[in-house]
Amino acid sequence: MATNLESITKVVTALVAAGGLIVTGMTFAANQRLEIATRHLQARQPFLQEQLKLYTEATKVTSRLANETAGDPAVEAARKRFWELYWGELALVEDRDVERAIVAMGKCLNGDCGPCGTLRQCALQVAHACRRSLANSWGVRDWIKDSNAAP
Repeated sequence: MATNLESITKVVTALVAAGGLIVTGMTFAANQRLEIATRHLQARQPFLQEQLKLYTEATKVTSRLANETAGDPAVEAARKRFWELYWGELALVEDRDVERAIVAMGKCLNGDCGPCGTLRQCALQVAHACRRSLANSWGVRDWIKDSNAAP
């Protein structure tokens, strides 16, 4: 009987030790994954902040252009800034969807509103494309809604 009890005690002790090692290993692995994810986010943060800043500016500029008033000096400044963004900074952060919307807006500013129809619709498409791009970049799916619905 004592031998059986000793054998059972040894087996239970070995199982508890093995279980402890497994739990420790799983905890270590989970912590490593969390640390890697945190470092990845920290490395992306400057890009994400710049993308947010430029998309916000592009949306403001296109909105100002879409709601232009003849003779308003702010419109000429907005037009100039649009082309600066178009040919420069936006290319650093934009995805293909934003690029297509910005190109359509540029065509519309040059008199060919084609797929947009109007300057206002082009500006709205830029804003929606920026929102979708930010949602993807930041990983926040709640920001995405049906942005093709008519206002």
